[in-house]
Amino acid sequence: MALIVVSPVYHKVLPKNLIITDFPTGISNFYLEVSKKYLSDYYSLHTNCKIFGEIIGIIGDENLYGLEGMLVEFVLEVMPLGSVDNLFFSDKSWYEVRDYGIIPEETKLKVRLIEAVIDKERIRIFPKRDVIDEH
Repeated sequence: MALIVVSPVYHKVLPKNLIITDFPTGISNFYLEVSKKYLSDYYSLHTNCKIFGEIIGIIGDENLYGLEGMLVEFVLEVMPLGSVDNLFFSDKSWYEVRDYGIIPEETKLKVRLIEAVIDKERIRIFPKRDVIDEH
């Protein structure tokens, strides 16, 4: 069980407040959106928390095979205003996704968010049931 996020892939300049020491390859400037009410607000997460998940579907190019089951790493950017936050792919995860021809704003990914790391503590995300957040 987990938080299931369905979001287009977006692209923007990497925010300067994202700091990662545990991802040796860094953070990409490609991201998914996630509702605050299901993640940062619900679990009291802050910018720079690591989120781990698994790609479980592709919407927009259903003939694309090979991505499903891929484990992915994200860095959370908690936005000060609005109802959504951003999940930036680690460079390592983005390089693997990119090679499948995922084009920003043309393809949606369906990702199961399994675990968050906040201050070195691992937290399971909705371990008792699936919650769906679609954008």
